[in-house]
Amino acid sequence: MDSTLHAAVTRRARERPDHPALVEDGVAISYRTLDRAADHFASVLSGRGIGPGSLVPVVLPRSARLAVTQLALLKCGAAYSVLDPDWPAQRLESLVGRLRAPLAVADSPAYGFPVRTPPDEPLRESADRAAAPMERGADGASPAMVIFTSGTTGVPKAVVLPHRAALRLFRGEGPVSFGADHVMPQVSNAAWDMYALEVWGTLVAGGTCLLQGDRMFLPESLRRAVDEDGANAVHLPTALFNLFVDVDPGCFAGLRTVFVSGEAMSRAHAARFVLAHPETPLVNCYGPVECCMFVSAHRVRPQDCDEPEGVPLGTAAPGTRIHVMADDKVCLPGQEGEICVAGEALAAGYLGQDELTGERFRTVTIDGVPSRVYGTGDQGRVDGEGLLRYLGRRDRQLKVRGYRVEPAEVEHAGRSVPGVLNCAAVPVREADGGCQSMVLAYTTRPDSAAAVASGDPLAVRQALAAALPEYLVPARAVLVDALPLTPNGKLDRAALEDWGRTHDRRNNHG
Repeated sequence: MDSTLHAAVTRRARERPDHPALVEDGVAISYRTLDRAADHFASVLSGRGIGPGSLVPVVLPRSARLAVTQLALLKCGAAYSVLDPDWPAQRLESLVGRLRAPLAVADSPAYGFPVRTPPDEPLRESADRAAAPMERGADGASPAMVIFTSGTTGVPKAVVLPHRAALRLFRGEGPVSFGADHVMPQVSNAAWDMYALEVWGTLVAGGTCLLQGDRMFLPESLRRAVDEDGANAVHLPTALFNLFVDVDPGCFAGLRTVFVSGEAMSRAHAARFVLAHPETPLVNCYGPVECCMFVSAHRVRPQDCDEPEGVPLGTAAPGTRIHVMADDKVCLPGQEGEICVAGEALAAGYLGQDELTGERFRTVTIDGVPSRVYGTGDQGRVDGEGLLRYLGRRDRQLKVRGYRVEPAEVEHAGRSVPGVLNCAAVPVREADGGCQSMVLAYTTRPDSAAAVASGDPLAVRQALAAALPEYLVPARAVLVDALPLTPNGKLDRAALEDWGRTHDRRNNHG
């Protein structure tokens, strides 16, 4: 059994060298070409000091060149960290610096760091130049990818994920099983862990990944992928799945499986899908980035759509153990507690944040055996069927359009805008409890006449957009006289959410 992602892909290249691994702009790229092109670039990167232990920033758009670069880095024994080229330059420079690699792989040298550009020649030509197969010291515990996610201190957390955390999903049977006939579009942002499901899950199985580039994925894109390229499975973030069900529920025709993840599944949208496509498995998937993609999955049944607690999260994925715990003790079925994850899914920890790693990845005794677990912060219980149920958060963490957001990071950036005295990132909830946007309520300093914050609130939002990725930027900034406080002097979060709903209705209806 392969212990690394690149070894699994190389094995597929030997087994079925001419089978399409990737399809980009209608052009198929075989496993042989992909593997040999990665060997060639790996030899170049190795000559520039990239090897085991290197954590290499990759600032490239979604493309075959990106996939080759990632595979090449893994063959060097290194890990990659894909950073979105559309993120603000200041943020990119900061994240590149934190990885401390000898170089970055990018098309532009704009990050104050040595840059190596991947070959721009046709992949077949690059493959022909490969001198010998590359594979340097790595195993299942070695880092494969570093994913940056929102942090409560204003500094993004860098989650270090090993090979085994991704590989464990693609073994055996179950709702997340992949096969050699698997054809799947690549939809997710390459900076997130779900990219690994769409690309590595497909390639490890010997299937075909349909690259979408940076084009927006729409219902007609899915129809085209099915009709023209034979797509038989798709993964969609919850918000995008809801949109597809709303505007074109027939677009799922021809698919064998639909995976949905990112935030709580809408019962109404799930019900409409199940009614329209009763024979197509709709799989509700759950998992934080610290556990790489999914830790549980559940095929949605018609009766699940009527459950007051929502669609179940299901049962544990391969190589994963899930425990509901209170006071570091496993709860009995029906009891509520924190959802904790153990097994191969776990990240190595947070890069450069040992204290936080120790806090979130703790060792507890389960059935008399010390076990390392990740405390998700999600509350849940196991029901009478043995299915995991989600009951909400115990902190302020949000999912905004499927992206994990720590409001404290947004507020930290807000207080850095000249003239802002205090601020609060307020979620705007929808009827089903989901969150599609935030509003930043802020107050100004008395002496801030010339500061950004004293002018049009649009300028405050523009200042945030220059510092934060798009998904962290509030939809609006609103200047208020004061932020509501509780009797003990803390921000009144409940009152703020009420204000956010009122403000949103007034803004949308004049």
